Amino acid sequence: MGTLRLLLALSVLNMHAPFGDLFLFVNGGVAVLLFFIVSGFYMSLVINDRYTGAGGTRRFYLNRAVRIYPVYFAALALAALWMFAVRGESLFPPGLDTAHRWLLAVVNVTLLGMDVTFFMGRAGFEPALAGGYVINVAWTVGVELTFYLFAPFLVRFGWKGTAALL
Repeated sequence: MGTLRLLLALSVLNMHAPFGDLFLFVNGGVAVLLFFIVSGFYMSLVINDRYTGAGGTRRFYLNRAVRIYPVYFAALALAALWMFAVRGESLFPPGLDTAHRWLLAVVNVTLLGMDVTFFMGRAGFEPALAGGYVINVAWTVGVELTFYLFAPFLVRFGWKGTAALL
């Protein structure tokens, strides 16, 4: 399963690369969807195998955070350094009010809600949010984190409980 996820990740990377189609496993947009489907299947296996019993859900959340946030914080620090020191840019778009600055700061640090705010800005619903992300593609990790918040409950509810929840 790891190889499949790697191939899908390379397809997404290829889609964003400026040099074109050096690697084509599947279309990048399709690769994102397939990656989430495979990850969902994998998470259900992991939750049922490793995170059972008392404290299982808490251990699951802690493990996900330890796997994601250190790498993200390192990338965030490097990207912010590049923005400020090399390109001379500010984190926030010019003229942004205090509420939007706080929202973007929290979203950039936690990743929670980045997918929603990112697309609200891009779609013109909340234009002040467009361009206020240190790492634009991190919205996908925001989607992943949202999935992780619900995954233990969805897996344990079974298909009937999940259908009722939906």
